[in-house]
Amino acid sequence: MIKSQCPKGRLTYWVCCVALSLGLTGCGSSGPAADPNLVSVTGNVTIDGKPLKTGEISFVSADTPGVGFGGKIDSSGNYVLMHTATAKGAVPGNYKVRFSALDGIPTMGEKGELSKPKSLIPEKYNSPETSGETATVEKGKALVKNFALKSM
Repeated sequence: MIKSQCPKGRLTYWVCCVALSLGLTGCGSSGPAADPNLVSVTGNVTIDGKPLKTGEISFVSADTPGVGFGGKIDSSGNYVLMHTATAKGAVPGNYKVRFSALDGIPTMGEKGELSKPKSLIPEKYNSPETSGETATVEKGKALVKNFALKSM
C-alpha cells in the first residue's frame, strides 16, 4: 500500500481553492466583446417620398469581397445596420447598397410550386451592382445615411 504524501487536510484545502477559483472566474467568456472598429450606421429609406414600411437593407463591401452588414427596415422606414445579432454597426469602408422589400412571404401552391411575393420596390434595387446606391463608412464617425428610392 502506498501512503499519500499529502496530508488529508492540505489536499482538501487545495481542492477547495481550485474549485473556488474556477467558480469565481468561470470557464468561458460572457460573449463576444464589442468590436472597437464598428461604426454606428443608421438612416431612413423612402420610396417616392414615402417611408418604405418593410424590408431589409444590405451594405456590401466594394473593397473586400464577402464582407457585408445588414439591417431591417421598420414601419417608419428607419434602419440600423447590424454586425451580428446583438452588435450594431459596420466596419469602415466603401459599400454598395442593396434593398429588399416584399409584400408578404412566399407560399406553397396546390401543385407544390412556390409563389413569389410582389416586390414593393423596382428590381434594380435588389442588387448592389445595379441599385446605384453607395455609402462610405469612416472610422470613428457615426453615419446617418438616408436613401430616396424611386419607383420609376
